[in-house]
Amino acid sequence: MTKDQFIVNVIDEITEGLTIPTSPNRKRIETIITNAIDEFKERDDESTEVEYIIIQSQMFSTPLFKKRRQIQMPECVKAITDFKIMGGPRYSGREIDPDYRKTNFNYASAQGNPDRMLTGVVNDFYQDHLRAFELKSIAYKFSEYTHMLTVTGRDLREDVVAEAYVFIPDQSFYMMKRFFNYVCGKCMVSFGRITGFAEGKLIGGYNISINTIKQDGEKMVDKVEKDWEDQRKNVDFMIEGH
Repeated sequence: MTKDQFIVNVIDEITEGLTIPTSPNRKRIETIITNAIDEFKERDDESTEVEYIIIQSQMFSTPLFKKRRQIQMPECVKAITDFKIMGGPRYSGREIDPDYRKTNFNYASAQGNPDRMLTGVVNDFYQDHLRAFELKSIAYKFSEYTHMLTVTGRDLREDVVAEAYVFIPDQSFYMMKRFFNYVCGKCMVSFGRITGFAEGKLIGGYNISINTIKQDGEKMVDKVEKDWEDQRKNVDFMIEGH
């Protein structure tokens, strides 16, 4: 679904199929969508998916790594949960499998050479292929603000694999029901604030209450925020149980 199609659906929803003769203008809706994407990336568990990023050994000879033992990761990487050497006799000396080159995002900022970091090692391929290797964990730190991966462990000469949580493409949010409800709710609240009348008539003589529209929008937003609270509780429960 494109952004334009999503906006059409939002307008149709908040105007009851255009029976309400006005709605927030497109620029305001686009601002609400942009802010909603930022909010979902910060708070919604479904805003990320697991990727396995192959970092080839050439990355450890860049000026940045030599000076600070750091690698600049793409902005779409939210977190790195594991960092391991791809080693062992079954891997040593082998070329990277062509399937690794099915990239999900283009890492072109690695010294201008996108082949120095390869991603798209999808879950099934990772399970079938990488488990054949000895994977030795390496100490590291990762900042979700600077997107810098700092290697604090041993010196590296081999290729490594980083298990990462990567943000889904912005367009994917348009297919998410929770995102749709959140945007509609925010638009209805905004609509209630900017509309200059409290009561009115719809096409066909039906009554309209702007206060009711605003309250319905607030309820939709509250429902999504409650879902986020439940997600956090589930995570906390799993950590405590572990």
